[in-house]
This record gives sequence, C-alpha cells and structure tokens, in this order.
Amino acid sequence: HFGLPNLTDTIEGIKKIAESKVLDVISIAPDQNTQANYFHPEDQNPKLAGAGGVPLRTREDFIKLHEARLRGNYPLLRIYAGTRDFIELGKLFKETINNAWAAIPIFWFNQMDGRGPLSLEESIKQHLEAIKWHGENNIPVEINDPHHWGLRDAPDAIVVADMYLCGIIAKKLGVKHFVAQYMFNTPPSSSLDMDLAKILAMDELLQTLEDDNFKVIRQVRTGLASFPLDLNRAKGHLASTLFVQLMIKPDIIHVVTHCEADHAAKPEDIIESCKIVEQVVKNVYSSSINIESQKIQERKEELIKQAKWIINLIPYLARDPNEAKDPYINYKVLA
Repeated sequence: HFGLPNLTDTIEGIKKIAESKVLDVISIAPDQNTQANYFHPEDQNPKLAGAGGVPLRTREDFIKLHEARLRGNYPLLRIYAGTRDFIELGKLFKETINNAWAAIPIFWFNQMDGRGPLSLEESIKQHLEAIKWHGENNIPVEINDPHHWGLRDAPDAIVVADMYLCGIIAKKLGVKHFVAQYMFNTPPSSSLDMDLAKILAMDELLQTLEDDNFKVIRQVRTGLASFPLDLNRAKGHLASTLFVQLMIKPDIIHVVTHCEADHAAKPEDIIESCKIVEQVVKNVYSSSINIESQKIQERKEELIKQAKWIINLIPYLARDPNEAKDPYINYKVLA
C-alpha cells in the first residue's frame, strides 16, 4: 500500500519499487480528497491535500502512475474505491491504471464512520451497484468490510458473519473472482491461535460458496493497528504474524509495511518489508509445518455456528415482499 502526500514523490517511488522487483502489485493509497471529492473539486478541502495518501486530481495523474510502473517486473496497480461516484471512479481506474481488482466495502466509508458524505443506507445502495458493475466488467472484487468491524472491537462472530455475507453478496451480484482479504491481528489483543481460528472460520464458510462461476482468492495481511512503534520490534511482528498467516496457504500476501505505526511507507521501507516477507515464505514453504490444534479447531467450529446463526437471521429483517425477495442484496434490509 503506497501513496505519499506528494504526487511527484509517489511517481518516483513507484519506479523504485518496480525496479526492485520485490512485489507483484502496488496498491495505490489515494488521499481523502481523491476518495470523497474527485468529481467534486468544489467540495475539496485544500488543508486535507495529501491526507492519507497521494493527491490525484486529474486523469493525467492516474496515467502517470501507470507509466511509472512500466519497468522492472512491471507490477500491476490497484486502488481502493472512493466514497461516492463509485461507478464513475471504477471506469476511470479501469481506463487509466487497469485496476487489478476493486476494493469496495458494504457498511463502511460513509457518514457512520465519517469517511464519506453518503448516508448509511445510500452508501450501501451504491456499494451494491458498484460491486455489480465490476462483476459485469470481469474485474475481481475485494469487499474490504469485515476487518472494519474488527478494528472497532466487534466480536469475532460478527467479523466472520460479515465475511460470509460479503461472499454471498458478491456471488449474487455476479462477481466471478472474489478477493477475500483476511486481516490478521485485528483487534491487536487477539492471540495468534484464536486469530487463526477466526480466519479459518471465514475461509471455510467462503469455500461453501465456490463453484465454476465463483472463485475465492485468499489475501492475507498483518493488522493495521497491531504494529509496535519500535521499528525493529515491528519487523519481528511482521515476520511472526506472517508465519501464522501462511497456515491458510494464501494466494496473495498484502505486505503492510513494518514502519506504518511510525510513518507513511517510503519505497525503501516497502522494499525492506517485502524482503522480510519473502524470507518467511521461503522458510515456511520449504517445510510441512502445521500449527493447527484441537483448541483452534473447536474455536473455528464455534465461530462458524455463530456466523451462520447471524446470517440466517437477516431475511427476518425484511418488512415487505419486495425486501423479502432477495434480502441479502437489498440495501434497506442490510441497513
């Protein structure tokens, strides 16, 4: 995940990362003004320029990011959905950076968490429309929703149920490749074994949805809020948490740079973290080690049972025949 407060620095950083050949996908971090107000320059707050990522203000800015990656091992680019104008942004991302996959929430990034201008109900409605559009255009979709509950200390059963719900929604809306983002260490107080049990529960539920038209791509990452401030300890944390993550045999490792608790990642920080991750993968995959235990299995089964119970209650929230027709993709029922 990379995006510095200055566009020129970000472009040069992408070049360095691409030339280092240490990763396959660069996830662009846009600033808050880009996410909320790209098509509404009149609403942009100049004081927030560069807040949370790179300021992208024109189509040419996106093309410059694309051109910067055309070197080294030619990494793909991806970027998170905005907080309104989702389909218009989706088209822009497709045409300029050929967005590798979309990251769209269901319940978050609106007035509820202060990250977007839309009401909860309206944002859910537009998120569903955006997921459907990406499905129709054969763009893989990641519904980056479950860990937002975990970051706010929701019970594990809620987080697992939300991942299962996201898979159900994606499949019903025509997504063919669903990127399941499993954020470990969320909340940071989770023990490693119970954290693994939670992720295994999510993964097992999603596997029940797979068929010829719906494939789950496993993506793991270290918890955003879990890194120590001390940079050497943070490197140890990255390595140890990745060891646990590899137990689910992921397709994608989303490298959260070790320095994120202290400062926004610079190219050299990302390259260093990728090399740490690569060594852990090399060590673990050269053996047949397995750390699953009876305790982990029992917790996994408990969470699956609880998550199914929560999901099976959703149809009872429908208030009329129209809402009851397909409650899992009805924005009023979800709200």
